[in-house]
Amino acid sequence: MTKNYILGIDAGTTKIKAGLFDIYERMIDVESTNCNVLLGKNGEVEMNMDETWNVVVKVIKALLERNEGVKNKIIGIGVTGQGDGFWPLGKDKKPVYNAVLWNDTRAKDIVLKQGEEVKEICSKNNIVPLFAGAPTVILKWFLENSSENIDKVQYIIHCKDWINYNLTGEISTDYTDASTAAFDIKKREYCEEYFQILGIEDFYKCFPKPGLSQKIIGFVNKIASEQTGIAVGVPVIAGAIDVAAVAFGIGVEEKGQACTIIGTTLCNEVLIEEEDVDLCNEIGSTLCYVMPDKYLRIIASQSGTTLLDWIKNLVGSNINFDEIEKIIASIPIGSEGVVIHPYLYGERAPFKDPSACGAILGLSAKHTKANIFRAAYESLASAFYDCYSHMPYEIKEIFAAGGGSNSIILCQMFSDMINLPVKKNYNEENGILGVVKLVKKSLGITEKNLDKNKDFKVFYPDYKNHLKYQEVYNLYKMLQVELRKFWGQRQVFS
Repeated sequence: MTKNYILGIDAGTTKIKAGLFDIYERMIDVESTNCNVLLGKNGEVEMNMDETWNVVVKVIKALLERNEGVKNKIIGIGVTGQGDGFWPLGKDKKPVYNAVLWNDTRAKDIVLKQGEEVKEICSKNNIVPLFAGAPTVILKWFLENSSENIDKVQYIIHCKDWINYNLTGEISTDYTDASTAAFDIKKREYCEEYFQILGIEDFYKCFPKPGLSQKIIGFVNKIASEQTGIAVGVPVIAGAIDVAAVAFGIGVEEKGQACTIIGTTLCNEVLIEEEDVDLCNEIGSTLCYVMPDKYLRIIASQSGTTLLDWIKNLVGSNINFDEIEKIIASIPIGSEGVVIHPYLYGERAPFKDPSACGAILGLSAKHTKANIFRAAYESLASAFYDCYSHMPYEIKEIFAAGGGSNSIILCQMFSDMINLPVKKNYNEENGILGVVKLVKKSLGITEKNLDKNKDFKVFYPDYKNHLKYQEVYNLYKMLQVELRKFWGQRQVFS
């Protein structure tokens, strides 16, 4: 019997991956390569779009060369990618400027200056609140500061859409990505009034009409086939934004199921239904999900494992994380009074304050770097709990994903802090698995992974530890309130 395979692509902020799965959702192989992120002095974060596609080609070719005989057995392709940002194409469907990424902050003043009228329009039209990395906000910035580039723009798409275009020649997007671009998530259409108020109405039609994530938007064309080695005619689905693809891949399919992606940021999301959608709250966002009539309520803090990397480089660059976690085990909960705030890049959730900054507090002569290491881990656990404490929904269970979920200590801390079981999926590529499952839906394939219930390690909370972690969190919150005045005043030196 001929084996068939599904190709999934995950285009992240720092790495691009391609993975082969069989129709039973078992991963056969994966290939990845780092991508080049261009940083500027004024908060600019960009990617060269052609270079990004070349990296995609590179990982696909390497994957197919290593798995000889597979390329003619690929029956479908799904792509997931980083969300928000600004990926502009001209009339010839070629890039007119670098892609501006979701974590670019050049447009922060536009967000800070937004009036009540804009906020009211977002609220009444079920639009995700403005933030500096959103497509329409970056568009507004270009209109005001770089019109020579923006005048050539004919299409404004998202990361995964750029890859889909290169595979098929078709311009498209899906509801999950569209949710970040002045999109009424209930009506599932762009809001013209918002474009008018922001003064970008001339670009209303530059955003492609979205559809379901599982919709087939085109087929691999001859050019893409020659570049990648994939056979001509393989169907390509619309795909999904990375946070939605990860949630779907890990198994979030029922209201109240939650997922925390412990990665560059700490992204916390819970599945809700239309009746639960409330855009009056400006903290976090609510996106259309890959399942019709379902939504993801997302509260994502700005810092995730970047905090741990920063602390390691600061006080323990010669120690690996396995050694750090052995050291942490010798320090009691509470780090003997050391508290760390993770706001190295300001904060966006569960509160918005671009002036927020990191801090190491409570130090005395008895403390060592072991205390600082543990306090950094406890800082992420506190940030995690802080985000979930702002979720107005009952959480049934929490799945953990992302690179940070490989830490047993961190997953156990999260479970103890929130006093709920945390399920860690052994599959490392949940984003790719998410779009693979969507490809199966589009092709009507019903085969399931019979072993999927064995794919999880469950971390159960210790109630005594929970009570101690609540004291850690209370200190964390108290300092968060007390230091706000300092955050503002220190700006004169930064």
